[in-house]
Amino acid sequence: HRADPLHKSKHVQPWDCHPHLPVRRKVERSSAEGKMATPCQPGALGSESNTDDAEYTDLKREPPSKHFHLICVLCVICVSMTCYMPFARRWKGQRSHATLPAAMDTECLRRRFQPAKVAILFVGESRPANGTFFYKEDSQVFRYMREAFSKLGTPNGDRESFLTRFKSLGCYLDDLVLTPINNATTNERSRKRKEGVMSLAARIRSFSPHDVVAIGRSIRNEVQSAVVQSGTRAAFHCVAFPGTGRQGEFREDMISLLPKLFPDVHRETQ
Repeated sequence: HRADPLHKSKHVQPWDCHPHLPVRRKVERSSAEGKMATPCQPGALGSESNTDDAEYTDLKREPPSKHFHLICVLCVICVSMTCYMPFARRWKGQRSHATLPAAMDTECLRRRFQPAKVAILFVGESRPANGTFFYKEDSQVFRYMREAFSKLGTPNGDRESFLTRFKSLGCYLDDLVLTPINNATTNERSRKRKEGVMSLAARIRSFSPHDVVAIGRSIRNEVQSAVVQSGTRAAFHCVAFPGTGRQGEFREDMISLLPKLFPDVHRETQ
């Protein structure tokens, strides 16, 4: 009996199941009829019932449907999107809400120092984009405002004492725009200022202060328009912004303005 390598194992051969290899199937020929008989089962290549006149033939599988590859690609895309979307939503959510905690903390801190009755409302353009803030005690406005109020007998050694005194005098600092715009383009900055007028007018109406002071001549028109739209009788003032070399101008403006805002306190310090 001639040893045939295909008869060494009764297990299924690789070509019996691999989709890209030709199927090698065993067929038996009938010597009497000279025609092909029923093919053997795929797992019976090494069975003892095989005879010497058996022959093997390579039969190619039928080609897959023309839409098979398209379906596979769509399945891969669907699985990929299913796995990716939760992470994408989480990442997008982190980015879209990244500035919310800072803005909320800023406004909460601002409200902590809001007097029960706002008498003098100072209005800046917006809080700086670098993270400094008047009520965080680390901005230029805080530094030079504290220096100017020292003329009214405000303690100049303790920063917390200044904010407490600032509040006790009925002073409050608000912004024309509640989001940082100092790094925006000129057109965007101007548009944001105009958009903030109506909101500021509503806040002025609710505060009903005696005086409104705009910090920065660049926002003079918008703040004055908000005072008019508020319908209050608040007096309007404007001082220079203590930055870009105008610190001395701000100091002079505040020295001349504070006696008008606090005549009684000014007389006591003389």
